[in-house]
Amino acid sequence: MGTHAADRIGEHRPASIGIDGRSISDQCWTAPFRGSSVGGAAFPATTTPDRTLRDHLIPHLRSTRTLLLAFAITGSLLGVMLASQGASAYGVNYCTNWYAAGTGCEGPNHSLDANIAWDGTGSNAFVCDTATNSSGNNVGGWQCGYGESETCHGGNQLLYGWILNDASYWLYMYGTEYYSQGCP
Repeated sequence: MGTHAADRIGEHRPASIGIDGRSISDQCWTAPFRGSSVGGAAFPATTTPDRTLRDHLIPHLRSTRTLLLAFAITGSLLGVMLASQGASAYGVNYCTNWYAAGTGCEGPNHSLDANIAWDGTGSNAFVCDTATNSSGNNVGGWQCGYGESETCHGGNQLLYGWILNDASYWLYMYGTEYYSQGCP
């Protein structure tokens, strides 16, 4: 009666050999008792191992959870730092948008200490800023610069900050108005 070697896996269950109280039967290779296999090949012992899948996964999952938690905390702290960069508790970002060449935007009304126009693309484009009072009169004139421009005001009157794209192409830009802290 010819049986295939694959059909006999599990027929032979040798006794566990203990060394220091640990079974090593799952590490041994044994040959079947009956019949012959091709070239007398050995088959792995089929006794259950001492450690379960849970014993292997739980330490890995704990370290994975710890790593993911560390990344989450680091990412959230970094996000808070980056989101608050460029505006303090006494600063207001305004008019964040794309602007065609020669166009600009008026910001909110504050007792301005400073007004800054920023090139949001990092290309060091030519940007300008100024401030106007409630009558629409320019206070301090236009200031321009590459990448950013800043005007300082005394903080003693309500002013509207203005930004202007003075580059010859569309530009992503924004302004920041500072108040109650002095000129940065």
